[in-house]
Amino acid sequence: MQYPTWINESVLYSLILSSKLPSAKEFKHWVTSEVLPSIRKNGAYIRNQANMTPAEIVAHGLIAAQKIIEEREKG
Repeated sequence: MQYPTWINESVLYSLILSSKLPSAKEFKHWVTSEVLPSIRKNGAYIRNQANMTPAEIVAHGLIAAQKIIEEREKG
């Protein structure tokens, strides 16, 4: 009988970022060239923000903030 192997999110990202697979390399490039710089500059990353109106960007920010508040309240 085979048992599943469970890994946490941090280990998953470490595995992907060190992988030599083309899809992993694409993911690594996206994360390091788009996602992380956006988080550093803006404090968040919103997909497709270039195609959004300012109101849509604000709405996404409010949704993200609400999720953070809910997670904090869970404890």
